[in-house]
Amino acid sequence: NIRCCSAHCIVMATSLLPTYLYNLFNAKPTPKIQDEPASHNSDSTSADLAIEIKGDQFTNQEATQKLLNLKGTDLWALGLTTAIGGHYFAWNAGLAAGFGSFLIALFLVFSAYFTVVLCIAELSSALPFAGGAYGLARVTLGIYPGFIVAVCDSYKSIIYVVSTVVSIGEILTFVTRNNRENEYLYWMTFYLVALAVHCWGGKFYWRFNLALAIMSTLILLVFILGAIPFAHFEEYAPLNGEEGMDQWFNGGMHEFVRVLPLATRFFIGIQSINLACGQIKNPKVEVPKAYIGCMTTVMFTSFALLFLCCSLKPGVSSFAARPRPLTVGFKIMFGIPRNRATILNLPATIMSGFGFMYYYGQQLSAMGKSGMLNPCFGWELSGHNTPYVALIVGTAIGYGLCVLIYHKPDIKGQLYELGVLGAVTTYLSILASFVVFRWYFPTIKREFVSPIGIGGAVYGMLVFLLCFISICGFQEDHIAVIVFAGIIAVSSVYYYFVVIKRQIFSEEEKTVMFKAYLLKGNAAKAERIKRGASAAVNKARGAGNNPESSNNSTSKTPRSNRNQHQDGSQRSGLSGLLLGAWHSATSSPAGKSPKADEVRSVRVSSTINSKTQDARGVEGGVEMSGANGSDVEARAGLSKAAGDASSAHPLSNDYDSAQNDDTRGGAEAHTVSSVRKESLNDSSVATDRIDQNKKEYTMSDEEQGLDVPHTA
Repeated sequence: NIRCCSAHCIVMATSLLPTYLYNLFNAKPTPKIQDEPASHNSDSTSADLAIEIKGDQFTNQEATQKLLNLKGTDLWALGLTTAIGGHYFAWNAGLAAGFGSFLIALFLVFSAYFTVVLCIAELSSALPFAGGAYGLARVTLGIYPGFIVAVCDSYKSIIYVVSTVVSIGEILTFVTRNNRENEYLYWMTFYLVALAVHCWGGKFYWRFNLALAIMSTLILLVFILGAIPFAHFEEYAPLNGEEGMDQWFNGGMHEFVRVLPLATRFFIGIQSINLACGQIKNPKVEVPKAYIGCMTTVMFTSFALLFLCCSLKPGVSSFAARPRPLTVGFKIMFGIPRNRATILNLPATIMSGFGFMYYYGQQLSAMGKSGMLNPCFGWELSGHNTPYVALIVGTAIGYGLCVLIYHKPDIKGQLYELGVLGAVTTYLSILASFVVFRWYFPTIKREFVSPIGIGGAVYGMLVFLLCFISICGFQEDHIAVIVFAGIIAVSSVYYYFVVIKRQIFSEEEKTVMFKAYLLKGNAAKAERIKRGASAAVNKARGAGNNPESSNNSTSKTPRSNRNQHQDGSQRSGLSGLLLGAWHSATSSPAGKSPKADEVRSVRVSSTINSKTQDARGVEGGVEMSGANGSDVEARAGLSKAAGDASSAHPLSNDYDSAQNDDTRGGAEAHTVSSVRKESLNDSSVATDRIDQNKKEYTMSDEEQGLDVPHTA
C-alpha cells in the first residue's frame, strides 16, 4: 500500500508539473501598488494629504481585493505546522542530562519563546510586515543587520525542511523495509507534491495546511490521553545506575548547557505567523491573537509530552537514545508492531516540511523584492500570488543538502545546530528590535501591548544568548560554528559588493514601515539640531567676550532685517535654525554684546501632536530666549515631505543627493508648517556665517545612511 501511495503521488505530481512549468515561464510579476504623486505645494493641507499614511498596507482597495481573508484558525495552523513537527523527533536526546535538567531547560526556552511571541505580537500589531524579522531589523537596527537577519532566517528554514524530509525518508524506509536508495525517490516525491501545493496556493493551500495541523494535533492529543494509564513517573523518570540528585541532574551545569538548544525543537518556527500578514484584512488584530493561541497550544503539548514520555517504560535511560520519542508510546497504547507505530509520526513530519517551505518561500520572495537577492526571487504566479522562483530555488538547495546527508550521515546533527544558530540570531534581532521600537517609536499605535515590556525582552535575549554559547562552546565539535561564521562572512562580502548597490525598499516596506522611518528620520534630525543649537549658544557666549566683533556684525546687518528677526520670523530647514541662533547672538543693541548669563535657556524638543502624528510625524524644534525678552524660534520640520525628494528612491544612487538637498536646501524646503520667507541680500556677513555653519553641521554620508525614506 505504501508503494502504491508513493507511485500515485509521483504520477499526480508528474501530471501537474507541465502546467506549473508553463505558468512559471509565462507568469508576469504581480502588479505593484503605485505611489500617489507627491504634491509640491508648500501649503500645510496638501502636505498633510501627501503623508497621511495609515501604517497598514491593506487600506488600498486593489490590495484588499487580493486578500484571502484568512481566519484566526488559519494563522493558528500556520504556527503549528512549523512548530509542532519538532514534538515528534530528536528532542528526547536532551534527557541524557536527566529529567530535572531538561525540564529546567524546557522551561527557560519556553519562557524565552513566549517573550519572542509577545514581542512579535506587539510589533505586528503596529507594523504588520509580511517579510519576516528582517523588515523590523532594517528600521530598528540598521540596513546591514537587517540583511544578516534575512540570510539567517532563510537558510534556517531551508535546513529545517531538509531535516523533516530526511526524517520522512527514514520513516518510509523503516516502515517498508526497503533499501535506503529509495530515499531519493521519497525526497523527490515530497518536494514535488509540496511544491505543487504551494504553487497552487490560494485557499486550497490554507485548507490543506489546516487539515494537516488538525490531524497532527489530534494525534498528539490521542497520545497524551492514551499514555496516561500507562504512566509511572517515579519508576521510569529517574536515570538508571545513578544515585541521589544525579538521577535527575546528570553531568552538572556543563551537561545542562549542552542540551539546552535541544529544547528549541518544541517551538522553533512558531514566529512564522506574521509571514501571512499579506493575506489578512486586519493583521494588527488577528496576528497577535494567533500568536497567543498557538503558543498556548504548544506550551501544553510540550510539557505534557515531556512528563508522559518520561513516565513510560523502558525509562529515560533508553528513551533518550531513540530517534522518534512517540513511537514507543503508540506501540504500548495500541499493541501494534513498532514499524506500524512509526507511521503515526508521518503526518506531523510532513506538516512541518510544508510549513517551513512556506516560510522560506515568503522570506526569499521578500528579499528579492527588497533587492537583497536577484529581483526574480520576487516574481509571483499570476492569479496565485505564489513566489515560484523562491520556492524552486529553495527546493533545489534543500534536495542537494538531502543528498549530502545521505552520503555524510554524521553531519545531520551539525546541520541542526547550524539551524539553531540562525534561529537564535533571528530571535535576538526580534527582541532587540522590540527594545528599540519601544524606546524610539512610542507614539505608533499598537493594537496589542506586550505585558512583559523591555524587561521581558532582555530576559529572552539572555536565554537565547546562552543557547548560542551552548552551540559555540559546549558541543562535541565546532563544525556548525565554523560554517555559520563562513556564511556570515560570505554574506557580508556579497552585501558590500552587490546588495548595497541595488537594495531598495519594497512596496510593502514603503507603506507599512513609513511611519517608523519618518519618526526615525525626525529623531535623527532633532539630534542634529540639538548639536547645532549647542554650538550656536557657545558662539553666542564667545561673542559676549568680543564686543568689537559683535558691533561689527550688528552694523553690517540692515536694521529692517534685524527687526524682522526680533519679530520671530522663521526660515525652513537648517538655515532657519542657524539664522535664529545667529540672530539671538547679535540682536542686542549696538555696542552691547549679550553676556553669557543673559542666554537663559536653550531647549531642544521633539513635539508630537497625538491627533495628527500619522500625518506630520515628529517636528524637531529649537527655542532660544534672549535677555531682551523676545523669543526667536527656529523649527526644523520634515523637509520636502511632499516635495521633489520623494522622487529619489531611499536606497538608490540618487538617495545621497536627495538627502543632501534636504539638508542644505533650507530656503527651498517645503515644510509641514507655513514659513515666512526673508531676504538676506544685504547681509553679507550673516550669509557668510550661515553658510559656514551649514557646512559645519552637514551630515556625512555615513551619518545620512538610510535613515529616512523620501516617499510620500
